[in-house]
Amino acid sequence: MDWKADSLQGVLFTTPGASQLDAQQLWSLLTDSLPENVQRPSTTPNSLSIATGPFKGNRLTVQSQLGRINWILSASPPVGMPTEPPRIENYEEVSGQLNEILESALASVRPVRVALVGEFGLVFSSEVELVSFLSEQTGGVWFPEPAQDCIYQINVRKAYAGLNDINMNRLVTWSGSMYQLFSGSISLGGISQNLTPSQVILAASLKIDINSHTSSDISKFAPDMIAAHRKEMLSIARSGLSYLK
Repeated sequence: MDWKADSLQGVLFTTPGASQLDAQQLWSLLTDSLPENVQRPSTTPNSLSIATGPFKGNRLTVQSQLGRINWILSASPPVGMPTEPPRIENYEEVSGQLNEILESALASVRPVRVALVGEFGLVFSSEVELVSFLSEQTGGVWFPEPAQDCIYQINVRKAYAGLNDINMNRLVTWSGSMYQLFSGSISLGGISQNLTPSQVILAASLKIDINSHTSSDISKFAPDMIAAHRKEMLSIARSGLSYLK
Protein backbone atom coordinates (compact mmCIF):
# COMPACT_ATOMS: atom_id res chain seq x y z
CA MET A 1 0.00 0.00 0.00
CA ASP A 2 1.16 3.52 -0.78
CA TRP A 3 1.20 6.36 1.74
CA LYS A 4 -0.76 9.57 1.21
CA ALA A 5 0.60 12.84 2.59
CA ASP A 6 -1.21 14.72 5.35
CA SER A 7 1.23 17.59 4.84
CA LEU A 8 4.65 18.40 3.43
CA GLN A 9 6.61 21.09 5.25
CA GLY A 10 9.84 22.87 4.40
CA VAL A 11 11.65 24.90 7.06
CA LEU A 12 14.46 27.42 6.78
CA PHE A 13 16.04 28.24 10.15
CA THR A 14 17.65 31.66 10.52
CA THR A 15 19.68 33.38 13.22
CA PRO A 16 17.24 34.84 15.81
CA GLY A 17 18.52 38.39 15.31
CA ALA A 18 18.37 38.35 11.51
CA SER A 19 15.99 40.60 9.60
CA GLN A 20 13.00 38.55 8.49
CA LEU A 21 10.19 39.09 6.00
CA ASP A 22 6.51 39.01 6.92
CA ALA A 23 4.53 35.91 5.81
CA GLN A 24 2.44 37.95 3.36
CA GLN A 25 5.60 39.39 1.79
CA LEU A 26 7.08 35.90 1.43
CA TRP A 27 3.85 34.56 -0.07
CA SER A 28 3.73 37.35 -2.68
CA LEU A 29 7.41 37.03 -3.54
CA LEU A 30 7.16 33.29 -4.19
CA THR A 31 3.69 32.97 -5.75
CA ASP A 32 3.24 36.36 -7.43
CA SER A 33 -0.21 36.59 -5.84
CA LEU A 34 -1.93 37.51 -2.57
CA PRO A 35 -2.84 34.95 0.13
CA GLU A 36 -6.46 34.23 0.98
CA ASN A 37 -5.95 34.91 4.68
CA VAL A 38 -3.29 36.62 6.82
CA GLN A 39 -2.97 36.38 10.59
CA ARG A 40 -0.80 38.44 12.93
CA PRO A 41 -1.64 37.50 16.53
CA SER A 42 -2.15 40.65 18.62
CA THR A 43 0.16 39.33 21.34
CA THR A 44 3.11 38.91 18.95
CA PRO A 45 2.38 41.07 15.87
CA ASN A 46 6.05 41.68 15.05
CA SER A 47 7.42 38.17 15.62
CA LEU A 48 4.76 35.89 14.09
CA SER A 49 2.72 36.09 10.90
CA ILE A 50 0.79 33.44 8.97
CA ALA A 51 -0.46 33.56 5.38
CA THR A 52 -2.66 30.85 3.82
CA GLY A 53 -4.40 30.23 0.52
CA PRO A 54 -4.83 27.90 -2.46
CA PHE A 55 -1.73 26.82 -4.35
CA LYS A 56 -1.71 24.54 -7.42
CA GLY A 57 -4.72 22.50 -6.27
CA ASN A 58 -3.67 22.28 -2.61
CA ARG A 59 -3.30 24.68 0.35
CA LEU A 60 -0.13 26.60 1.16
CA THR A 61 0.60 28.04 4.59
CA VAL A 62 3.56 30.36 5.14
CA GLN A 63 4.49 30.92 8.78
CA SER A 64 7.20 33.45 9.58
CA GLN A 65 8.55 33.84 13.10
CA LEU A 66 11.82 34.73 14.78
CA GLY A 67 14.42 32.15 13.88
CA ARG A 68 12.45 30.11 11.34
CA ILE A 69 10.12 30.22 8.34
CA ASN A 70 7.78 27.32 7.53
CA TRP A 71 6.17 26.53 4.19
CA ILE A 72 3.42 23.91 4.57
CA LEU A 73 1.51 22.22 1.73
CA SER A 74 -1.67 20.31 2.60
CA ALA A 75 -4.72 19.00 0.73
CA SER A 76 -7.77 21.19 0.26
CA PRO A 77 -10.67 20.16 2.53
CA PRO A 78 -13.40 18.11 0.79
CA VAL A 79 -17.04 19.09 0.46
CA GLY A 80 -19.40 17.06 2.66
CA MET A 81 -18.66 14.38 5.22
CA PRO A 82 -15.19 12.88 4.62
CA THR A 83 -14.46 9.20 5.20
CA GLU A 84 -10.82 10.00 6.00
CA PRO A 85 -8.69 13.15 6.40
CA PRO A 86 -7.92 15.08 3.20
CA ARG A 87 -4.54 13.89 1.95
CA ILE A 88 -2.19 14.55 -0.97
CA GLU A 89 -2.00 11.43 -3.14
CA ASN A 90 0.58 12.73 -5.65
CA TYR A 91 3.03 13.69 -2.91
CA GLU A 92 6.11 13.04 -5.06
CA GLU A 93 5.03 15.77 -7.49
CA VAL A 94 3.95 18.12 -4.70
CA SER A 95 7.24 17.64 -2.84
CA GLY A 96 8.93 18.91 -6.00
CA GLN A 97 6.74 22.03 -5.87
CA LEU A 98 7.76 22.55 -2.24
CA ASN A 99 11.44 22.27 -3.15
CA GLU A 100 10.97 24.92 -5.84
CA ILE A 101 9.44 27.22 -3.22
CA LEU A 102 12.34 26.66 -0.81
CA GLU A 103 14.97 27.21 -3.48
CA SER A 104 13.28 30.45 -4.56
CA ALA A 105 13.11 31.59 -0.93
CA LEU A 106 16.90 31.34 -0.65
CA ALA A 107 17.13 34.60 -2.60
CA SER A 108 15.50 36.35 0.39
CA VAL A 109 16.40 34.11 3.34
CA ARG A 110 19.89 33.21 4.63
CA PRO A 111 19.47 29.87 6.49
CA VAL A 112 21.65 28.25 9.13
CA ARG A 113 19.67 25.00 8.96
CA VAL A 114 17.16 23.48 6.54
CA ALA A 115 14.54 20.79 7.09
CA LEU A 116 11.87 18.84 5.23
CA VAL A 117 9.06 17.21 7.19
CA GLY A 118 6.57 14.84 5.60
CA GLU A 119 3.56 13.53 7.51
CA PHE A 120 1.76 10.60 5.89
CA GLY A 121 -1.23 8.40 6.66
CA LEU A 122 -3.13 5.30 5.57
CA VAL A 123 -6.55 4.05 6.65
CA PHE A 124 -7.11 0.37 7.53
CA SER A 125 -10.24 -1.70 8.02
CA SER A 126 -8.95 -3.73 10.99
CA GLU A 127 -6.40 -3.53 13.79
CA VAL A 128 -4.78 -6.76 12.59
CA GLU A 129 -4.10 -5.25 9.15
CA LEU A 130 -2.80 -2.06 10.76
CA VAL A 131 -0.39 -3.86 13.10
CA SER A 132 0.81 -6.15 10.32
CA PHE A 133 1.55 -3.13 8.11
CA LEU A 134 3.48 -1.33 10.86
CA SER A 135 5.54 -4.46 11.52
CA GLU A 136 6.39 -4.71 7.82
CA GLN A 137 7.34 -1.02 7.61
CA THR A 138 9.61 -1.20 10.67
CA GLY A 139 11.53 -4.26 9.51
CA GLY A 140 9.75 -6.82 11.68
CA VAL A 141 9.18 -4.97 14.97
CA TRP A 142 6.65 -7.10 16.87
CA PHE A 143 3.40 -5.46 17.98
CA PRO A 144 0.88 -7.72 19.78
CA GLU A 145 -2.40 -8.22 17.91
CA PRO A 146 -4.67 -6.41 18.33
CA ALA A 147 -2.53 -3.49 19.55
CA GLN A 148 -3.42 0.20 19.81
CA ASP A 149 -1.38 3.40 20.03
CA CYS A 150 1.71 1.69 18.57
CA ILE A 151 4.77 3.86 18.02
CA TYR A 152 8.32 3.23 16.77
CA GLN A 153 10.90 6.00 16.26
CA ILE A 154 14.48 6.08 15.08
CA ASN A 155 17.07 8.63 13.94
CA VAL A 156 19.85 7.54 11.58
CA ARG A 157 22.32 10.24 10.59
CA LYS A 158 23.90 10.36 7.15
CA ALA A 159 26.54 12.57 5.51
CA TYR A 160 25.53 14.75 2.58
CA ALA A 161 27.12 13.76 -0.71
CA GLY A 162 30.17 15.96 -1.18
CA LEU A 163 29.83 17.47 2.32
CA ASN A 164 31.41 14.87 4.57
CA ASP A 165 31.74 17.31 7.48
CA ILE A 166 27.98 18.03 7.59
CA ASN A 167 25.41 15.37 8.48
CA MET A 168 21.67 15.17 8.10
CA ASN A 169 19.32 13.81 10.76
CA ARG A 170 16.77 11.32 9.45
CA LEU A 171 14.20 11.13 12.24
CA VAL A 172 11.41 8.69 11.32
CA THR A 173 8.33 7.79 13.38
CA TRP A 174 5.75 5.09 12.58
CA SER A 175 2.57 4.95 14.65
CA GLY A 176 -0.98 3.62 14.74
CA SER A 177 -4.07 5.36 16.06
CA MET A 178 -7.87 5.45 16.23
CA TYR A 179 -9.85 8.66 15.72
CA GLN A 180 -13.07 10.21 14.41
CA LEU A 181 -13.75 13.12 12.09
CA PHE A 182 -16.55 15.62 12.68
CA SER A 183 -18.43 17.73 10.17
CA GLY A 184 -20.78 20.59 10.92
CA SER A 185 -21.41 24.31 10.52
CA ILE A 186 -19.88 27.26 12.32
CA SER A 187 -22.07 30.17 13.40
CA LEU A 188 -21.06 33.83 13.22
CA GLY A 189 -20.02 33.60 16.86
CA GLY A 190 -17.49 30.90 16.03
CA ILE A 191 -19.51 28.12 17.69
CA SER A 192 -19.72 24.77 15.91
CA GLN A 193 -23.25 23.45 15.38
CA ASN A 194 -24.82 20.21 14.16
CA LEU A 195 -21.61 18.23 14.58
CA THR A 196 -21.76 14.81 12.93
CA PRO A 197 -19.05 12.24 13.79
CA SER A 198 -17.67 9.76 11.32
CA GLN A 199 -17.17 6.10 12.10
CA VAL A 200 -14.06 5.24 14.08
CA ILE A 201 -11.06 5.36 11.74
CA LEU A 202 -8.01 3.11 12.11
CA ALA A 203 -4.89 4.63 10.60
CA ALA A 204 -1.16 4.21 10.32
CA SER A 205 0.98 7.35 10.38
CA LEU A 206 4.49 8.05 9.20
CA LYS A 207 6.45 11.20 10.04
CA ILE A 208 9.76 11.80 8.28
CA ASP A 209 11.85 14.72 9.53
CA ILE A 210 15.02 15.26 7.49
CA ASN A 211 17.09 18.17 8.82
CA SER A 212 20.65 19.43 8.63
CA HIS A 213 22.70 18.82 11.78
CA THR A 214 24.42 22.19 11.81
CA SER A 215 23.86 25.80 12.80
CA SER A 216 26.17 27.87 10.64
CA ASP A 217 25.73 29.77 7.40
CA ILE A 218 24.93 27.07 4.82
CA SER A 219 23.58 29.34 2.07
CA LYS A 220 25.89 28.00 -0.65
CA PHE A 221 25.07 24.38 0.25
CA ALA A 222 21.34 24.87 0.87
CA PRO A 223 20.04 24.03 -2.65
CA ASP A 224 21.88 20.68 -2.64
CA MET A 225 20.70 19.99 0.92
CA ILE A 226 17.08 20.69 -0.02
CA ALA A 227 17.33 18.30 -2.99
CA ALA A 228 18.96 15.63 -0.79
CA HIS A 229 16.18 15.93 1.81
CA ARG A 230 13.50 15.28 -0.80
CA LYS A 231 15.36 12.24 -2.09
CA GLU A 232 15.68 10.81 1.43
CA MET A 233 12.04 11.46 2.31
CA LEU A 234 10.71 9.80 -0.84
CA SER A 235 13.04 6.80 -0.44
CA ILE A 236 12.01 6.24 3.19
CA ALA A 237 8.30 6.58 2.33
CA ARG A 238 8.70 3.94 -0.41
CA SER A 239 10.94 1.44 1.41
CA GLY A 240 10.39 1.91 5.15
CA LEU A 241 13.11 1.03 7.63
CA SER A 242 15.00 -1.09 5.09
CA TYR A 243 16.19 2.08 3.36
CA LEU A 244 17.83 3.36 6.56
CA LYS A 245 19.88 0.19 7.15
